Amino acid sequence: MALLLLLQNVLFKTALRLSVTAEYWASSRKKAKLSA
Repeated sequence: MALLLLLQNVLFKTALRLSVTAEYWASSRKKAKLSA
């Protein structure tokens, strides 16, 4: 049970980090397009 909870926590943190990275990448691409 504890292992499942730990795995869920790791997956959640990974997903969160990926979404933050994707947001940042998308916004920096938008800025690059605007300045170009």
